[in-house]
Amino acid sequence: MNPIMRDRILIFLLGSIFFLPFLGNVHLFDWDEINFAEAAREMIVTGKYYMVQINYLPFWQKPPLFIWMQALSMNLFGIGEYGARFPNAVCGIISLLTFYEIGRREHDRKFGFYWALAYLASLLPHLYFKSGIMDPWFNYFIFLSVYFFYRYAKDSTSSWKLLFLSASFSGLGIMTKGPVALLMLGLTVLCITLVQKKWLFRSMRDLLIFCSGLLLFGGFWFLEEILSGRSFIIEQFITYQIKLLQTEDAGHAGPFFYHPLVVLIGCFPISVFALTKLFKFKSLKEHSMAAWMIALFWLVLLVFSIVQTKIVHYSSLAYLPLSYLAAYSLKDRISGLQFSKVIRIVLPIIGIALLLIFIALPYLGMHIEILRGLEIKDPFARGNLEAEVVWSFLDFSVALLFALSLILYFSKKTPLWIPLISNALSVALLLILFVPKIEAYSQRSAIEFYKEQQGKDVYVAPLGYKSYAHLFYTAKQIPTDSLHHDVNWLTSGKADRPTRFISKVQHEETFISSGKLKVIGRKNGFVFYERK
Repeated sequence: MNPIMRDRILIFLLGSIFFLPFLGNVHLFDWDEINFAEAAREMIVTGKYYMVQINYLPFWQKPPLFIWMQALSMNLFGIGEYGARFPNAVCGIISLLTFYEIGRREHDRKFGFYWALAYLASLLPHLYFKSGIMDPWFNYFIFLSVYFFYRYAKDSTSSWKLLFLSASFSGLGIMTKGPVALLMLGLTVLCITLVQKKWLFRSMRDLLIFCSGLLLFGGFWFLEEILSGRSFIIEQFITYQIKLLQTEDAGHAGPFFYHPLVVLIGCFPISVFALTKLFKFKSLKEHSMAAWMIALFWLVLLVFSIVQTKIVHYSSLAYLPLSYLAAYSLKDRISGLQFSKVIRIVLPIIGIALLLIFIALPYLGMHIEILRGLEIKDPFARGNLEAEVVWSFLDFSVALLFALSLILYFSKKTPLWIPLISNALSVALLLILFVPKIEAYSQRSAIEFYKEQQGKDVYVAPLGYKSYAHLFYTAKQIPTDSLHHDVNWLTSGKADRPTRFISKVQHEETFISSGKLKVIGRKNGFVFYERK
């Protein structure tokens, strides 16, 4: 068999084995996972695939491309967790194959193979391909946009088709999550232009070609909304995007170094492997892919460190250029040489810190009385710890596999693919064993309450906190009038059917003091009510 085809088949099988199973192993998490899945569910219920809705009202925060993917997936697999997460599993497989093909083209087969394998072994990149958030596809489109622009700019004889591909993928990024896709490409091109002192568009014709591709793939939904008389959605969408960059979202503040820390710890081991390449800013003057990847990586960290709202996945675009630089750094280790001194120092420090966490989690789970005995001020957190969750010695297998990979990274006689696979297996086990237990502490009681209301002729709503879970897990149907969206009407108006609510325990006194609600249950930090 052709070695290249053998590599492709192996990478496809690895991606399928790691990403496709257990997608429905745990409920969707509030907010983002359930938010997008609910929009897809409402598309299916209403048949209005041209419009993004939440709670059957126009939703202007996100464009529809990823939600279309989820709606298609749910039509295939049913409305549920698996259907919501399947598109990202596909993205994971495609991403690994893309890394292989680009790595093979820019360097050689071995480079591409280890690039894909290193990404598979890393914690947050692996986790995101098992999630229902839109960032994996968003990041993939931006990465390809930057890559094809690099290809176009590198050679003065290169085809305009590369530029069109760059614009097209940037447009698909806009259709997935918004104009940040074009912003990140534009900033990267600007950075390379300033450093290399070279105008990268070779002619006005090329600039027009780029604009054409961008409008074709990134503008058709916006145009359709305007022509359909829903230009207010576009106005609200633009306002929301500006607000995201300028203001801090409630509950999502953080220090300036938040994203560098997330990337360093969360992208282990590629974050450590890349350390020898990340700070070589002199290479920005070279006409190389490494220059573009260094520029993209640091621009992502800079932009989202400046942005006031700090959410983990905001900087997830940095994972892709980081993984390329990690693979570039691994070339010597692949050849059988030792890691550089920096990697030999930092790898065990971060690795041992993570290992201690992987040991502590099941230990504390099996001895939950230690945590329950602490003076925790937050009553909701104390309530969460009352959940009955079964931990076992099997959960220590995550730490065991992870420790094995740490040891094997430093064995010169061991091929690098062995510790990388061991690392990937430890991450996969973590998602299978740990995440359902964490979900049991954090939100499962609420989800089970919502599922119990499914199919009943009742209204259900959260009180005192933001959630989309009640919409998805009660399978809310199309309301008959706009009053049914109003929490004040549900609590005080002339409701035509039983009405049930849920709140966090710290708000219980506020809601029962009104005399309009009675408590019908409490569980793990949540309080359940019914209107009297």
